[in-house]
Amino acid sequence: MQRSRDEVVVIWTERGGPPVVAPSMPEGFGSKLVHRTVAAQLGGAITFDWAQEGLVVALRMSKNRLAY
Repeated sequence: MQRSRDEVVVIWTERGGPPVVAPSMPEGFGSKLVHRTVAAQLGGAITFDWAQEGLVVALRMSKNRLAY
């Protein structure tokens, strides 16, 4: 997890599993829900890097939207 003055960034990295392939279908309900929730409720964004050696997900959130 990385912290800055205005946001928190959580990085999820998967390694050592089978090769990763990006989804071939359009974004489904779950993905849309995640993107909208992160944007609307947390004032942030989520990105997915479907690298062959493993998935990397970055979740950026506005600090003032989080409760500590």
